[in-house]
Amino acid sequence: MATTITAGNATNGGAAVSSDNTGILELKTGTGSGTTAVTVDASQNAGLGVTPSAWAGGQKALQFGIGGALFGDSSTPTAQVSSNTFFDGSNYKYIASTAASRFVQVGGEFTRNNAASGTAGNTVTFSERMRLDSSGNLGLGVTPNTWFSGYKVIETGSGSLVFPANATNTQLWNNLYLNAAGNAIYKSTGIGGLYSLGGGGNAHVWYSAPSGTAGTTATLTQAMTLDASGNLGIGTSSPDKKLNVSSSSGMYSAGIDRTGSGAKNGILVISDVTSDLAHPGFGLLTVGASSAGGTPTSGYKFAAWFINGGTEVGSVSYNGSGTNYNTSSDYRLKENIQPMTGGVS
Repeated sequence: MATTITAGNATNGGAAVSSDNTGILELKTGTGSGTTAVTVDASQNAGLGVTPSAWAGGQKALQFGIGGALFGDSSTPTAQVSSNTFFDGSNYKYIASTAASRFVQVGGEFTRNNAASGTAGNTVTFSERMRLDSSGNLGLGVTPNTWFSGYKVIETGSGSLVFPANATNTQLWNNLYLNAAGNAIYKSTGIGGLYSLGGGGNAHVWYSAPSGTAGTTATLTQAMTLDASGNLGIGTSSPDKKLNVSSSSGMYSAGIDRTGSGAKNGILVISDVTSDLAHPGFGLLTVGASSAGGTPTSGYKFAAWFINGGTEVGSVSYNGSGTNYNTSSDYRLKENIQPMTGGVS
């Protein structure tokens, strides 16, 4: 039973009150004996149109509909909105046999949690799906790292969509974040990377970081740049050609490999469909110099051929004034050997 207060209506004429000692209060509206509109239990939890579940553990709840609730903690400044769950003092429990969820506000942060469908009365196991921290950074399935001041971030596992403070570019980070001191930090052990779109006069910039240990500082190296003029630079941050490949590590700047057994097509074809071939001093391919007027150092090899794991078998080189074509001739590889005729005596 409960102490009830029934609003006045055509049947009872005025407000009707009945009381008992259960500590439960019911407010009724409607005609006749009325319909319970609000129930307040002995723990001061209220139900709108429903009897509140057995909330406990300092939770104070306003419950409504089939499983909806607005509640807070009497000892912690927390506010929560939930669906199909209540806290019994030890665990969250299902109200009905379906899925459950919670939206939590505490400490200046917002979190969204959900749980798969379960049986009414059973314990709910929630998983955090979203967190908006006090800096305004959003984590989807993760807690956002402490990013550099002013950065606004959407973080998902190892990846992050970043909007730097007071900048015009948008960035994608992988396995890295920029900490409060402005250092790139590995999220987990492995390689890292960064892609930046817009800002700094460059349309697109790619950075890479070698494999590192979680929690340590990463060193980012600008690996590729596509500038606002459409010049693509690999290994250089300032490309001055449509394709500019640079290397300072002793490795080849560029390589073209062909695999498989194809028809009689070249691996690299360079052609000119304009009238530039009629201009003396310029070719389709310039090797060893930055322009037709440049000069390589003596001994510079324009091209070299290798077999058997690195054995050089021929080359084209510069001798200081002209070009040398260097190759070897093995008597054992010759067929139909004949004396040379018409040669210079």
